[in-house]
Amino acid sequence: MTYGAQLYCVIKLNNEILGLHVFWALLDHALDNNSMHSSPGFVATSRFVIANGMEDEVKTAFRNRLGLVDSAQGFLRMDVLSPMDRPQEIWLLTFWENEECYETWHHSHVYHDSHKGIPKGLKLVPAETEIRSFEYVGD
Repeated sequence: MTYGAQLYCVIKLNNEILGLHVFWALLDHALDNNSMHSSPGFVATSRFVIANGMEDEVKTAFRNRLGLVDSAQGFLRMDVLSPMDRPQEIWLLTFWENEECYETWHHSHVYHDSHKGIPKGLKLVPAETEIRSFEYVGD
């Protein structure tokens, strides 16, 4: 069985409404191995834009991340995306059993420790940094 879903976000950028479709799929073996042991009820998204050309370093840091969030209570998975037409933009989507689990993680010392892998010297575009909370409605 293949498990897939679509998330639609509306983003206002430079006073223009943009639509962004974010698609993801879980492989059959991921479900068979019970890696997603329950359905998400909450999704936290974080979007930022890199201001100083460190896209490759940031993407490498995500590929090599320590995975400290993986053992957080209620954490289900994290997807990291970057639009093909704007590689300096990064989207994080974290899937949680519920908002309480996310908030507990977000205020923990382990959350702060997980950001130690951020490349030194990274600069972001402040006006384009956004954190949003979503109710997971279904696939």
